[in-house]
Amino acid sequence: MNGRPLVIVHPPDDRGLREVTVRNQSLGRAWSLRDLHKMLRRTGFPRDVDLEDRARIRWKGGNSQIWPHRRWRQRVIGTAMALGLVATGGILGKIGTIDAFRALTYGGRVAGVSFIAGAMIEMLAAFAVLDYWRRRQIKYSAAAVLFGVLVAVAAHILLLLVHIYGGEYTYYLWLWPTLLVWSLWALWVLHRQHVWKAIPHPRGLTVGVVASAVLAAGNLAYSQVYLPYASNGAFRLSIDFGKPTLDQGMNVLHLPARLRYKNDGDVRLYVLGGMWRMYGLSTNFSESAREMKDWKRDINPPYELDFRRNSAEADWDLIDSGGFSAPGDWLEPGDDFKHERLVEIPVKSEFDIIHVDLELAMVRGDRGTLDQGFAGSWKPSWDLETLKHQEDAPEWVADSGDEYIRYQSRIFHSNEILNVTRSPRYVTVWRVIPDFSDDNPAEKDDTDPYQRAIIAPSGKEGEYREGEQSKIWNRFGMSFVYGGSAAQVSFQGLINAAKEG
Repeated sequence: MNGRPLVIVHPPDDRGLREVTVRNQSLGRAWSLRDLHKMLRRTGFPRDVDLEDRARIRWKGGNSQIWPHRRWRQRVIGTAMALGLVATGGILGKIGTIDAFRALTYGGRVAGVSFIAGAMIEMLAAFAVLDYWRRRQIKYSAAAVLFGVLVAVAAHILLLLVHIYGGEYTYYLWLWPTLLVWSLWALWVLHRQHVWKAIPHPRGLTVGVVASAVLAAGNLAYSQVYLPYASNGAFRLSIDFGKPTLDQGMNVLHLPARLRYKNDGDVRLYVLGGMWRMYGLSTNFSESAREMKDWKRDINPPYELDFRRNSAEADWDLIDSGGFSAPGDWLEPGDDFKHERLVEIPVKSEFDIIHVDLELAMVRGDRGTLDQGFAGSWKPSWDLETLKHQEDAPEWVADSGDEYIRYQSRIFHSNEILNVTRSPRYVTVWRVIPDFSDDNPAEKDDTDPYQRAIIAPSGKEGEYREGEQSKIWNRFGMSFVYGGSAAQVSFQGLINAAKEG
């Protein structure tokens, strides 16, 4: 043996393990005399080898009685580090899997793939902990553990900042700081053990972590900020009348009405509710010109400049009303739908003008999505058997006693990152049937239906705040489209056209 001992037992490392080498070849690390005996027997030494034989074994950094390894402490630290990595991987995997297949934008799906990659890194690091906290026989186990911890630090900082920026409370708000504290603790433990010395290329690892963090942050910003606002959202809503006809007794005018709505934008649109209303307008005509005092009486914001020289608007009487798109319907870019309705109007009606209003509420499909059961969630304000009024709508929606049908659905954000960092939101739509008889018994046979919509946490539908709603509507791309105001025709002209036809 050239005068050199065959076996060298090196000083304890930072974990208390002692490396064992034979002719400069490592056999591994031992943490006790018993472990050293097993290691030597596997190498071919006799079972009764004398560990105190200085001719065959040399002890460095202490004799055979120096074994500072505390197995229970290492197991606790290793278990805590592995559990944190598995928890982080589970969260990243859940978010990434949902976004990779269901995110509403391309950028959101790319971000989902990056989260899945992060989850795989965390799981690989958790397995590497088993080697790193024991014998460190795998060359890259230290690098894998450090990379996993650094990815966890970056991920939890990112998710915590997104949550804080949203300014909303969810149970996850307790999770991000907890896991962030764990990841910083794990990084501190690795730093104390000088983990860099066990990594073949530490600079490359640092560059990889930084690049991954920048890519994930860029994808997140791209999916949440750029795409939802860069994509064009446009909608067309119109109505025209067909050829009017009269019944055999010349008493009823049949007026075909054709509604058209088309998605002219680049994104899917979800319909919250569409209504149309046809009114008969009677005017008070005067041969003498009206004056300033008359025009002042006509002021009706926001149409305060809609003045007439020789006539004043009188009553608006509802002729026909209905929905033309079910709550929850969606329109892909380019979709063009038509809805036809035949309206019957008594010829003896004292109308001068026939007027139509159209209204459609919607959200952008790249910023939110609805439950599939939205259309079936309807609930009336009256008992279906007795038809008696049972429940009032919130004050901002309708007066007490007004009847309504309510639709409600959970609305999800465009990606799972927002869903876990924002409190759940519900979209609620009321289609209201006002009861005019309360104010004027003479109008018990008249009404003027309308719809209201809000996006709010469950149970908060009655708390309408304009500034808050504007912010939420902008987040989901919620909008109200109106049309048909130009669809005004002379009632007498319709009757004449029917007679001529």
